Formats: sequence, structure tokens, C-alpha cells
Amino acid sequence: MNKKQNLAILANPFVTSKGLAGGDLYYIELADYLAKTYQVSIILPQFAKVHWAGKKVKFLTLAPNIFDQSQMRIFLFAAYLIRSIQTYFLLKKFPQKTIVCSSSEFLPDVLPIFLSKIKGKNYFWVARFYHLVSLSNKNVNKLFNLISFLLQRLSIYMAIKKADLILIDNQKTATLFKAKGVKNNRLLTSGGSVDTKKIQKSLINKNKYYDAVFAGRLDYVKGVFDLPDIWTKVVVTIPHARLAIVGTATTQNQKKLQKLIEENHIEKNVHLLGFLPHTGKNTIFDVFARSKIFVSLTLEGGRDFALIEAMACSLPVVAYQQPFLTEGTINQGFLFAEKGNKQKIAQLIIYLLKNPKVRSLLSKKAATEVKKLDWQKTHATLSNRLLQFK
Repeated sequence: MNKKQNLAILANPFVTSKGLAGGDLYYIELADYLAKTYQVSIILPQFAKVHWAGKKVKFLTLAPNIFDQSQMRIFLFAAYLIRSIQTYFLLKKFPQKTIVCSSSEFLPDVLPIFLSKIKGKNYFWVARFYHLVSLSNKNVNKLFNLISFLLQRLSIYMAIKKADLILIDNQKTATLFKAKGVKNNRLLTSGGSVDTKKIQKSLINKNKYYDAVFAGRLDYVKGVFDLPDIWTKVVVTIPHARLAIVGTATTQNQKKLQKLIEENHIEKNVHLLGFLPHTGKNTIFDVFARSKIFVSLTLEGGRDFALIEAMACSLPVVAYQQPFLTEGTINQGFLFAEKGNKQKIAQLIIYLLKNPKVRSLLSKKAATEVKKLDWQKTHATLSNRLLQFK
């Protein structure tokens, strides 16, 4: 029996054990598929291992450092630097021709494998970029946004120089890499998908309690601070309309969101549910199953995992315009407005809530359309490209 080839996944940018970004799910969902062919090892912070519970892979956990799980960005950057150094030395233990997958464009995923490559290690590097930081976003901290932009451009430079394969999940990102001279044979469009069979188990006999649900990181780039104004407009027309908000936030963002809700006097209409896992007794799918509409206000990002999962739960989507919804990957099951057009978003929500037949039709289209995005298909496409790395 031939020994399996080593495949190491670098999953280092986790901020907390109580929150999970959509982009983090990509390799979490693919891990067991990959383990059928490869000897899969996950390098990650010790506190983040909880997100990978039940996966049949080997874990190499980084020793905790004093900056882990800090909400202050300067300390988070320090944690990232320490994790980068720890990961670089862990990678040295792997044999030649190991496939190394950086799960994100963040420093502790990209820098260790880049340094290993320039030091002559014969590893195959599969990089991954699922969103582009924009300098045009309003209502964000300009300094932190600039730093994020520059660090991402550094990661892009390193990937262009040394990555053997670059995973992207939308054409906007593909266009950037092609403009910098990256050929098609080094690019693969591969993004968030769903396991519809697993999700369907959460949908049995659930009454609709929430009129709409928002799920994602409670941050500027997810558009969460537009929600109170939007829902206030909805409540004017539908006084008892209920909104569920699923996700975690920094203490500062949590206070800001709560203040906006109170200022708009919609405390009784908005339910802050915090982080909900994908497995267990009370999951995010349970909330989706009890909701009528999914609202996505992403201002910056790639393929929206929560949006895809909501569609798999037969939720029609009302969203800000984003590349994922306009590039043809999926074509039905949603209504969208220009970014920042809160009035239009509110109108679309009211329209669907007041027209159950239209909502039902859109719901069926969403459930059908999202079947194009299946984890088995995603794995098959990726696995086919990995065959070149022997």
C-alpha cells in the first residue's frame, strides 16, 4: 500500500474560539474529503481546534501566546507575527513534496510557506484569496483599512512569486491576478459550497418566527451597521417585524450596534443571538429554518458562505450588490440593490414579507439554484488540480 502524500493546511488567522468567519469554513468542510487521499495535518492556534471538532485529521497546535484572542488590532498583529514564526518552524518537519495550503491571505498563513519556499524547500504551495480589501469603503477606520490593504498586497506579491496554485472565488479577484501576469494554469475558481443533505435535517417542522435573519461577522465590511436603519424602515410598515442577527463582534462594535438599535427604538424587534455553531443542538441552521428572508449587506468580500447556506435552507435573499451575485455563479433566488441603498433594501424586504406567493417562488428558486454549489463537486475540482503535485 502506497504511503499517502502529506498535505498541510495552515489555518492561523482565527481571532477567537467563539466566532467563525465564512472563509474559515472552506478547508474545515473539505478536510475529511482530502483525508481520503492525503495525510492531512492542520496547523492552527490551540484555542481554534474547537472549530475543527470531529475532523479525521492530524492537528499540530501552536503554543498559546499572550496576544491570542485579543480584540485590539495591534495585539492581533503581534499574535499573527508570533504564529508566523511558530508555523515556519513547524513546516520544517514536513518532507519534500508536501502540499501546503494557506487557508487565507492573512500573514500567519502566507508568510511561513513563502519563507519555506525561498529557503529552498520543495513544497507545493496552494494559496487562497477570497476577498480583496478596498480603499474606497466608507465608515471604516482609514488607518487600519490602509494597513489591511497593504498587508494583503504583500500577501498577493508573495503568492504571485512563489505559489504553485492560487484559489480564488470570484472573477474580480481573478482579474487582479491576471493583470499582474498570473496565467490561468495557476488559478482555480473554488469557493464556498453546501452539503444540502446535512442541512435539510435542520429544516423539519420548523415554524417561521423571524421575518428576516442576518448572519456574519458584526463589522463594517459586513454592512451590519446599516441594519438598524433598514429595520426601522421595515417596522414603520410592519410594526411587529422580527429580525435575528447571528454573529460575534468586538466589544466596541457590539456596543455601537446596540446603541444604534436603541436610538432607533427597535429593541423589541431585533434579536441579537451571538455566535451559533454549525453542529450541535442549537445551530445557525435552526435559525435559518425559522426565518422567512436572509439579508446580506456585504460591502467587501468574496463568496458569502452564510448567504449560500441560507439559500440551501430555502431562504430568499435580499442583498447589496456583490460580485458573487452578478458573475453568473448563481442566477436566481435573490433580489439586490446597490451598496448603501438602505431604502431600497427595506423596500425589497417589505415587498417579500407582504407577498408570500412571491417569497415562496423565490424560496424554491434559491433552494434549486444553490445545488450548483456542492462540497463534493468542489472537492473533485480541487483534487483534480492537486494531482499535478507529485
